[in-house]
Amino acid sequence: MNNYCAACGKDLKGLPFKCRYCGEYFCVDHQLPENHACQGLDEWKSGKLKDFKKNVGPKKKMRILDILENNKWLEFLLVVIGVILLVLVLRTRV
Repeated sequence: MNNYCAACGKDLKGLPFKCRYCGEYFCVDHQLPENHACQGLDEWKSGKLKDFKKNVGPKKKMRILDILENNKWLEFLLVVIGVILLVLVLRTRV
């Protein structure tokens, strides 16, 4: 680790800030990507925006059966609730 800010060269006393986009270390004044003209941020934005645009589309309405097929815990809970209700109904009849 370098003991100086990559943007201004200031001595990094205490806790330096590592940019998660370019990996360089910066002082408090330059810790944000916008404050040190981070090239890694631009690359990240361009890649993420391309991926985001690919995945955007009309949302498909999910039916109850589709939800049950995708979520086994929900199916399990519905079965347990059904059994409990059945037991309660049978108890009241006796």
